[in-house]
Amino acid sequence: MSDATHGYIARRSCGCIVGAAVDIPRNGAEIGRWVKDGLALERKTVAEVRAALSEPTAMRCPHLRSDSLLVTPASVRVVQPTLFDPQGRKVQKS
Repeated sequence: MSDATHGYIARRSCGCIVGAAVDIPRNGAEIGRWVKDGLALERKTVAEVRAALSEPTAMRCPHLRSDSLLVTPASVRVVQPTLFDPQGRKVQKS
């Protein structure tokens, strides 16, 4: 469990949430990619981030369609999540 009190949500220009992370050092690279990708970031308390994730389109933007010019094979990046235990150690996927 993290002691983080704040986090970030990333929104596309349509307003849909496409990313969320607590404000801890190991999430810095991902948050940096959101900035590079032109997403709008909002810094909120962890409770506000959790509440925002209950929005109907959170993490499932209906504006991203396979036939959309916004999504091309070159713009899609598969991310392999890294899992951590409560002490912050990497956990091997079983």
